[in-house]
Amino acid sequence: MKSFASKNRAKYLILHRFIGGIILALALLGASNVRSQEQTATVGMFVPFPPYIQENNNQELEGYVVDLLAELSKYSKIKFEYKRLPVGRASFDALKNGTIDIIPSAGITEARRKIFEFTRPIETFRISLFVRKNSLGGSKFSDLTKLKIGVVRANAAERILKKRNLSNTRIFPDPTSGLVALISGQIAALAYP
Repeated sequence: MKSFASKNRAKYLILHRFIGGIILALALLGASNVRSQEQTATVGMFVPFPPYIQENNNQELEGYVVDLLAELSKYSKIKFEYKRLPVGRASFDALKNGTIDIIPSAGITEARRKIFEFTRPIETFRISLFVRKNSLGGSKFSDLTKLKIGVVRANAAERILKKRNLSNTRIFPDPTSGLVALISGQIAALAYP
């Protein structure tokens, strides 16, 4: 039987790396003398992005990232202010122009590496393809060319499907509208993230 520590070791390592990454990001952003005075960092939050970031019934932000930054704030003199952002290019424009300092859980791409600094990733996301029952006749990639596939704007799936030259792709502004379109039959599949 595994002990509590061994069961949760992976979670601890991810948490440890994420905290280290946040501290490194703040250092790269010029948060000098963190110990001598309180610093404020503005965090751009993609809402909703469950379980990492979401709103509760009182429209307060909650989730893994919010909890983690609250813990980090307790042990440092860093105050985190949250700014809700739409998923997509506008959020990266806010980072470029200094409106925000950090975007947690942003995917790393070659184009983004040219503009922004990244910490080591704390996890990777697999692209998932959610398909309506009986929509996919076979199991080959070529079968996808016959389906109307939805993707969320500025997510990895959008870039991947563009490279595959799938002309039947429909782009949605957020995951919720893509999921509603899948459930209602407007699209046969949804690739995310």
